[in-house]
Amino acid sequence: MLRLAICDDEPEQRAAICRLLQEYAAARPSLAVKLSLFSTGWELLGAVETGGGFDLYVLDVVMPGLSGVDLGVRLRGLDSSGVI
Repeated sequence: MLRLAICDDEPEQRAAICRLLQEYAAARPSLAVKLSLFSTGWELLGAVETGGGFDLYVLDVVMPGLSGVDLGVRLRGLDSSGVI
């Protein structure tokens, strides 16, 4: 199972990224994918702290509160194996 985290503060962008990744997964039936969507970096950090890391992180760079760059630094401290 490939676990993917999408973090973007704009709902339209989250939905668009989700659709693209779902299309990618649908074209590869042997690839099991689980998408998790987050609207803030703090939500994503909480999920990683309680449920473990993801295989891939797709992060918006400009977000209020915690930027995608700062989020990436914090994620790297919690999960060294996930691709950002």
